[in-house]
Amino acid sequence: MKRSVLLLALAVLIPAGEARADFVQDVGSPLPVATDPYSVATADFDGNGRPDLATASATAGKVTVYRRGISGGFTAELPALDVPGASDVVAADLNGDGLQDLAVGGSGVHVFMRNDDKTGFDAPGPALTGSQTVSITAADLDGDQYLDLVYGSAFSDSVYYALRNAGNTGYETPVQLASIGHKDTVGVADFTGDGQPDIVATNDNHASFDLWVQKDDGSFIPGTDSPFAVGGRAIGMAVADFNGDQRPDVAVGDYPADTVDVHLGQVGGGFAEERSYPAGDGPAGVESGDFNSDGRPDLAIADQAGARVTVLLRTASGFVPDASSPIVTNQAATGIAVADFDADTRPDLAVANLTSSTLSILLNRTPFPLPPPPPPPPDLDADNDGVQRPTDCDDNNPAAFPGAVDVPNDGIDQDCVGGDAKLPVLKRTVAYKLGYGKAFTVFSSLRVRPARAGDKIKFACKGKGCKRKKAKIKVKKNAPSVALTRFVKDARLKPGTTVEIKVTRPASVGHFRRFTVRSGKPPKQTRRCLVPGSPKPVKCA
Repeated sequence: MKRSVLLLALAVLIPAGEARADFVQDVGSPLPVATDPYSVATADFDGNGRPDLATASATAGKVTVYRRGISGGFTAELPALDVPGASDVVAADLNGDGLQDLAVGGSGVHVFMRNDDKTGFDAPGPALTGSQTVSITAADLDGDQYLDLVYGSAFSDSVYYALRNAGNTGYETPVQLASIGHKDTVGVADFTGDGQPDIVATNDNHASFDLWVQKDDGSFIPGTDSPFAVGGRAIGMAVADFNGDQRPDVAVGDYPADTVDVHLGQVGGGFAEERSYPAGDGPAGVESGDFNSDGRPDLAIADQAGARVTVLLRTASGFVPDASSPIVTNQAATGIAVADFDADTRPDLAVANLTSSTLSILLNRTPFPLPPPPPPPPDLDADNDGVQRPTDCDDNNPAAFPGAVDVPNDGIDQDCVGGDAKLPVLKRTVAYKLGYGKAFTVFSSLRVRPARAGDKIKFACKGKGCKRKKAKIKVKKNAPSVALTRFVKDARLKPGTTVEIKVTRPASVGHFRRFTVRSGKPPKQTRRCLVPGSPKPVKCA
């Protein structure tokens, strides 16, 4: 939840020669919303190929939804949703049905599923625990292909995560990660490079941000050197690879210092501070997007005390202020979201203005070499699927349109993303405990996690000391894990012996792990992917 402090003017200049961005107010902007909007999220709720808006207003206890029209403009979807203390909102397909849902933080977390006719949301079930939930995001933490929820509390100073349950009917009991400071913003990315999602969270009143690292058993522990210091109040945060080293970095708004602090991800986890950049008056919301089309992630910062947005452009040596910045919005710019509202391939901005109870829509008019798209043909929806050309990539196929669920490897681009969907990759982990010496290695524990109905697990042991040569398991119901310990328990495996585990399921890229026993060292491990139709394990993409 963002708070107001003193106003301080800031003047900046952009170095000559940098590619600039350019934003203008959309026609009809600003849009009225319920009292005290703290955050805004975007998703295509009605399936017309244009991103819509959802705004959480804390004082009113409402979520206002606006739909974007094909030809422009926004129309309010009535009635607004009731959520006591609505402070943050995330839009995502939470149950995998191809429709965009909402999770809203306030007095707990309230989940709204989009109804089948795309005209509104179903009534929420019981709220997930978490008093004064002021931040929320959705991510697949456990690799079951469904989105879980991660959210932060300003009351308990904790992060919570709730996994989607095995029946895909709701969420398991939330798990609390206690820390210090009000969790104003949360984010999820693989910060350690081990293939498993980790969690970051800003600590508003403790001038720092936390890193929570996921272990092989699915639990989370504080990362090395966590928490990481920020100069004043850590409020907004964006996660992106700013320096192009293939590791996620973070940019954290420092409210009293009027800066955004950039911390670069390091090998194996942890962060090194790059530097602090001027960010306008009272940075409260931070988001990332390539605003000047140069291939680097830039930053857009909602300056709550300055009633404007500051845009910082990424260069090879750091961030520089854009020439169009600051962009005046309305009063107390607090929440910010990035989406292409006018379908011109440039990322635009939606900004929640706290004290005026409005949304400012800022359209990106940055020049770039691509010509504007041609006007649509007279027949805009030949296949009558409700999506018009040119948004519909295949107007002869009613099953193909933006937002449709793509069937992998069928040669059809159902969701209009530019190609056929790839097969989903199984996110499975082989957890183990062992002891080793010069003469042999002994496994005391060996298991696959998580286990999902339909998984096929193959075990193979080759070499001296194997207790069981081969075994097959077909998982019949979802479980946290499947134990393979009985196949290796008390087996004294000699150097050169290999233990292989394959996890597969139909129409999915499977998981392969090989342990090669060595003398006086832990076994060498080989991780590969199992692609349907390929006889041998291959390197994972």
